Amino acid sequence: MRDFPFKCKLCDKAFLFKCELLAHENVHKNIKAFRCQICGAAYTHRKNLLVHERRNHARRNDKKNREFSSRKSSKVLCATCGMKLSSRSALKAHETIHTGEKNEICDVCKKGFATKSGLVVHRRIHTGEKPYRCNQCGKDFAQKTSLVIHLRYHNNDRPYSCGRCGKGFVSGTRLSNHVSKVHGGDTAPVGGIIH
Repeated sequence: MRDFPFKCKLCDKAFLFKCELLAHENVHKNIKAFRCQICGAAYTHRKNLLVHERRNHARRNDKKNREFSSRKSSKVLCATCGMKLSSRSALKAHETIHTGEKNEICDVCKKGFATKSGLVVHRRIHTGEKPYRCNQCGKDFAQKTSLVIHLRYHNNDRPYSCGRCGKGFVSGTRLSNHVSKVHGGDTAPVGGIIH
C-alpha cells in the first residue's frame, strides 16, 4: 500500500505528490485557476477544463477551435499536475507517475513497466540485444543513454564536476558515487555540478 505524504489541512484527503495537493487546495479556496481560452469558462481542476473543451469546442470547422487545436498540439498538459509535455504518448507515460500503473509486463520475469519503451529496453537484459554501437571502438550497448555516456570518455567530455575538488565526470551517477566515497556524501548534486 502506498503512503500518501501530502495531506490536506482542511479535509481528510491525502496525495502522493505535492502538485496534486496544491491543485486540490483550489477546491477549498474556490479558486478557478483553469480558464477556457475559447469561451472563458473557469474550473478548479484542469481535468474539468479539458472535459469542457472536448464537449463544447470539438467542432473542427470553427476557426477559433482550429487555432486552439494547433496551439494545443505543440504541448499537452497533465490534468493532475499541469505539467506540459511534448506529445500525447509522453503525457500517457507521465500520467503513470500519478496512477502507479505498470501495464507493460515482461513475459520472461513478470516485471511491470509504465511504458512500452521501458519494457523494450528491459527485454534486452533477457535477449542480450545491444543495438547501439560506438563508432570509435565498436563496443555495443543496450541503451542509447549508455552509448552517449560512453562517448564522453572518447571525447574527454566531463560535464559533471565536483564543486569540492573540481574532478570531472561523464555522468551524474559517477559524480554522486565520487561524492559519497571521497567526500562522505555530505553535498548533493545540483544541476549536474556539486557545490
